[in-house]
Amino acid sequence: MVKILYLVAGANGSGKTTFARELLTKEKACFLNADEIMLKRNITPLKAGKEYFKKLKLSIKTGKSVVLETTLSGNNHQKIIESFMSAGYKIHLFYVFLDNAEACIDRVALRVAKGGHNVPQADIIRRYERSKKGLSALKNKVDFWVLVYNGAREYEMVASGKGSHIEIVNDALYNFFMNGAKNG
Repeated sequence: MVKILYLVAGANGSGKTTFARELLTKEKACFLNADEIMLKRNITPLKAGKEYFKKLKLSIKTGKSVVLETTLSGNNHQKIIESFMSAGYKIHLFYVFLDNAEACIDRVALRVAKGGHNVPQADIIRRYERSKKGLSALKNKVDFWVLVYNGAREYEMVASGKGSHIEIVNDALYNFFMNGAKNG
């Protein structure tokens, strides 16, 4: 059985959790999300983080395929990915993006209005470009990656790649992401 880490990445508010849930309807994997652990168990972020990493280690030990989320704006994801790679996992990266940081801020505000968790605007703005840079640094290290636009009614595949091969499905959105999707 092939063990896969499905890494759903993107800026805060880009639609990672919704995408991950849709992915779970198609792939047999468990979904680990520290924010959901915190909300479901009504515990502090620190305790949720500890439980998240405990479940992460257990998943690797048992060889279960896993869906994780990350903004790719920090360094934590690198160690996690290395742990999964060392355990023989294939890494499939799905990067979800919106038009700009302002669109992400608007989506987070909608999430909060529905009872979801908040992310400070300054953090969203700071992480937006860092997240894109994280994708650039990571996409050639994973087994397979997909760039997904979430600024329309449905998710739209923009490009995918494996190794040095890139297949662009939507030239306009790909060029927009590479050159035009900026803060604000």
